[in-house]
Amino acid sequence: MTAPIAISTTSFHRAFERFRELVSSYDKGQPFTNFHEGVAAVWEEYKPRLRARAREILAAEKWTEAEVGAGNILDRVIASIEIQDQNSNLTNNLVFWQNRYGHANRDHRALLEARASPGARKEFERLFFGLYRGDDDGATFDRTMPSATPANCTATKRARERQPYVSHLTGMTARKSLGLKQSLQS
Repeated sequence: MTAPIAISTTSFHRAFERFRELVSSYDKGQPFTNFHEGVAAVWEEYKPRLRARAREILAAEKWTEAEVGAGNILDRVIASIEIQDQNSNLTNNLVFWQNRYGHANRDHRALLEARASPGARKEFERLFFGLYRGDDDGATFDRTMPSATPANCTATKRARERQPYVSHLTGMTARKSLGLKQSLQS
């Protein structure tokens, strides 16, 4: 996995000030206060709907351990990333998934490639099953990812690099704090 990105406090404050100026210029001079009101709310309102739609597509509460390796779980994960629904005006722009600049540039390329590899498909599905239905997210990830495929496999390397993007969209690593496990059990 790649190292965390460090950002200086000065750089952060500079960027935040630029963001505040941008919001104010689009919001008739009104200052930015939070993401729940003003133009920032309009810009960001799709994100909770996107997350809800992704979780609906995943339908993790219906997964069974017997399905691991069959491809159904992986297909649902991929579909939860590739959201582009014109009827509800909802498109996932949080992950670069569209094939505009070639397959190699897609953030979820490792998942797409795993469809054709029974071993990688099973390991990814075991990972997702463990994260959504298991009891220990950290142990699931640590146990599964290093052995997903041979060390020189592009799909595994890419998955390690891109895992934060998938986590961000689906909320995998924050499952317990978001109450996903409790909502799946009720």
